[in-house]
Amino acid sequence: MSQPMLGRYRLEAHLGRGSMAEVFRAYDPDLDRAVAIKTVRLDTGQFAGNTDELIARFQQEARSAGSLSHPNIVTVYDYGQERGLYYLVMEYVEGDTLARRLAGGALPAGEAAVIVQQACEALGAAHEAGIVHRDIKP
Repeated sequence: MSQPMLGRYRLEAHLGRGSMAEVFRAYDPDLDRAVAIKTVRLDTGQFAGNTDELIARFQQEARSAGSLSHPNIVTVYDYGQERGLYYLVMEYVEGDTLARRLAGGALPAGEAAVIVQQACEALGAAHEAGIVHRDIKP
């Protein structure tokens, strides 16, 4: 049984789901590397009938994120659409999620401070580029 494809990317594992999107680890055979793919279906459910505006917002998000270069911001490589599914292809960063790290209890204060500092530096770089995130969670 072959693995599902999205464009040229081979989907390998489901990493997570948010209110609007799902994220997968995938493989880019052209560049021989793992990537993360954020997918969102804009033509069904809560988005049906409002797709033109949402597609424009998605494309703007892809362009904005793709213009950033910072050590604490994943690099955006590509974006596209296939069969009503819009996707954003990003750098895949190996490691644990913050949720898994917190499952064992609170992080030591010093470690938590480093994570918060890195997040603030990333947001600062985005803000300097005129980009506002709109979905930051504690």
